[in-house]
Amino acid sequence: MGLGTLLGLIAFTYVLTFLFPYTKDYPMALVGIMMFGDFLIAGLFYMIGMEFVTDVDKFKMGIGMAFMIASFSRALIFLVNAKKKGYL
Repeated sequence: MGLGTLLGLIAFTYVLTFLFPYTKDYPMALVGIMMFGDFLIAGLFYMIGMEFVTDVDKFKMGIGMAFMIASFSRALIFLVNAKKKGYL
């Protein structure tokens, strides 16, 4: 159930790829937006999910696993985008 957070994180990553060209002068702004968005997505999913979950430990582990997958995919996505656009 916690892996469902991955859907929200992937959708948010898609939004971040559109913001990438606007923040190339201030790359830490994109990191701040990413941290705040991740906080909102995970916090909302956790608070809503706690109403329905019976095994809290597996739920937390699923959320953590979703963040690991999302972080790895974001690193690859941003690296490929930066390489294609000539930022690197």
